[in-house]
Amino acid sequence: MPINSALIIGLGLIGGSLAKALKYKAGLKNIWAMDVRDEYIKAAYDQGVVNCPTSANKGHINQSDVIIICTPVLKTLDTVKEILPHVKPGCIITDVGSTKSVLMDKVAKILPPHVCFIGGHPMAGSENSGYHFSSHHIFENAYYILTPGPNHDNASLDRLRKIIEAIGSIPIIMDAGLHDRVTGLISHLPHILSGGLINLVMATDTQEGHGRKLAAGGFKDITRISSSSPEIWRDICISNKEQLLEIIDLYIKELDTFKTWLKDGQSDKLYRYFDNARRYRNRLASTPTGLIAPYFEIIVDVEDRPGQIGAISTLLGNHGINIKNIGIINSREGEPGCLSISLDSHRQQQKAIQILKANGYKIFTKSNDK
Repeated sequence: MPINSALIIGLGLIGGSLAKALKYKAGLKNIWAMDVRDEYIKAAYDQGVVNCPTSANKGHINQSDVIIICTPVLKTLDTVKEILPHVKPGCIITDVGSTKSVLMDKVAKILPPHVCFIGGHPMAGSENSGYHFSSHHIFENAYYILTPGPNHDNASLDRLRKIIEAIGSIPIIMDAGLHDRVTGLISHLPHILSGGLINLVMATDTQEGHGRKLAAGGFKDITRISSSSPEIWRDICISNKEQLLEIIDLYIKELDTFKTWLKDGQSDKLYRYFDNARRYRNRLASTPTGLIAPYFEIIVDVEDRPGQIGAISTLLGNHGINIKNIGIINSREGEPGCLSISLDSHRQQQKAIQILKANGYKIFTKSNDK
């Protein structure tokens, strides 16, 4: 049987986006939500996304074909325990957490035979958080990893796969341990390194704050992800501790090797280090969306004078362009213009480029989706 009803537990960025995607793209008629923040539930109800103006009750749990847990990763297991007594036979329980092995092992010990748990991880998101940042198109062309549990059945897996495809994502079936290893390397470690780099600059900065003032494009690009929720990333690191400890040791060895080459003046090895990285980076797929959320930026080459930001903001706003952020780039090493405009999609970026060029502006683009 197809999935016709869904319960979203945790209506933040991902939970809210899933609710909207299930409503507007998958066409589900019955969507309920649970969240400790009543304002999120009310906002979703007022927008017609969910069917109830208050948090879902036990009756809604029992009516749901699929229950998607969108809480912080360390709260997922407790949430499963709370809802299990009220789940109907044949229901699929899934989550959206960034780590899987420990959770899958613990859930397998408490799951009754009439309920199926399939781990889920949409490789989409944003450095922002909260329902007000949610969007129905955030999962379009994004990989959505599924890690089936030991008691799953192929029919349930197929039902979940179809609903994921309906919201525009690309499902990938993966072993939980392999998932944690890969995401540890390409997502969790980069967040650790980003935080470490920022903390190093902060700790060694001058009293005048030269490091903060002069931080330009490259530094901002690789540390953008540090704007994410510290609570979420603390929990992710704890839940993937064993994998991360091994990965961090590997990275320390990589730095030690580079340090030795630099100390000994081995320029040929330093060149190969950067050249190998460049070659591999250039082979990365431009699509679908990866774990680190894409950003789309336009750099406008304009004279820095009063009224420029307002004029451009008004021009784009009149054409339905939603600007995420706009401002003057004070430190422009490696940057071609002085005004930075951040947008939320490739489509909006291309539309903005056309509008600005048609009005005589010189435009450069930046994004991390390549």
